[in-house]
Amino acid sequence: MHHAHLILGSWPWALSVLPQDTTTPSVDVLHYVSSERMGILDVRLLTHEAHLLPLVSQQRIFILAYSAITREAQNALLKLCEDPPRTACFYIVCKREAELLPTLRSRLMLFAQEETDVFSDGSFDSFMNASYRERLASIAEKTAEKDLVWISTCMDECERYASRSADPKQMQDIIQTRMFLESHGASKKMLLEHIALSF
Repeated sequence: MHHAHLILGSWPWALSVLPQDTTTPSVDVLHYVSSERMGILDVRLLTHEAHLLPLVSQQRIFILAYSAITREAQNALLKLCEDPPRTACFYIVCKREAELLPTLRSRLMLFAQEETDVFSDGSFDSFMNASYRERLASIAEKTAEKDLVWISTCMDECERYASRSADPKQMQDIIQTRMFLESHGASKKMLLEHIALSF
């Protein structure tokens, strides 16, 4: 059995496709789910937990779902996946395959992928159809609330919008903005305002 799996999609959807015995946390099924970014300290804790023996099952299962994973954390995850404890199994939930380093991605077996062609609640359409002033107000509100899920979803949809428009300049702008958003100390508000203006 493969020990490291990749689920591409949202966390709520991932819960619907995970094996039934992994959806509820227990002593041997640990869920690391957060709207924050996964950092190196998170992976160190995970590595410690992964080397502990299971208490009631034959293996310990770790479900990881973060809004993003830093490069440093991905390199640490890579080491864990290259030399995993024999009693550990990992499911990594990620919204976009492109967020993963190629080296880490190569160690993960694709378990399931969500179809995300349609943005179901229509909120992105509302955002795109709003005036520039209204867009700025939404950005100010969501960044003040530190709503990382909204920010990530907005960037996902901007990326899809740019790919449909087949404008390479716009796509490059999105990719660069994503990179800056994931760096420490970046002003999410200013970066999103830039995107709101460029669209």
